Amino acid sequence: MDIGNWPLVFTALDHVILYPDEYDQTHWYCRSSCDTFRCLAGWIAWFAGYRDVFDGVGNHRGVAIEGEFRMHVELAALTAMNLNPEIFGELDADCVFGSRHHIIPEPMIDLSSRLFEGNLSLRDILIEVRNMAKNDGVVPTPVTLEAMRDHGIVEKDEVFQ
Repeated sequence: MDIGNWPLVFTALDHVILYPDEYDQTHWYCRSSCDTFRCLAGWIAWFAGYRDVFDGVGNHRGVAIEGEFRMHVELAALTAMNLNPEIFGELDADCVFGSRHHIIPEPMIDLSSRLFEGNLSLRDILIEVRNMAKNDGVVPTPVTLEAMRDHGIVEKDEVFQ
């Protein structure tokens, strides 16, 4: 299995599908001034318990969970997804907030590009999630499956396991 925390991924994806007005894939740091927009990485991190960290002048500086060190939203989402280290590599326990290319193993950057990049449409993300879920033998939630059907990604009788 590539992803160990599929329930978290589907919780975030279902939220994006059900509340499109709270979703904006073009914002990495996942928050607007009205506190409603998050990208998929932001929603994964949020549902995993990470909370936004701001500097003294209101600039977003990353996320933290219960006093843990601050990290990039993307890294928090990837960490919370519980990725298979044999496939995606190990995260450096001493990593800190910084450039994604210095703290995230290359295979994780590839996965992140396929799920979290700002130029992706919801359909693009649903296609990737479909492929990964089929690979892992995981059945998407009814909300995600319906969205996949609506976008012409899966057929009504398509089997995932």
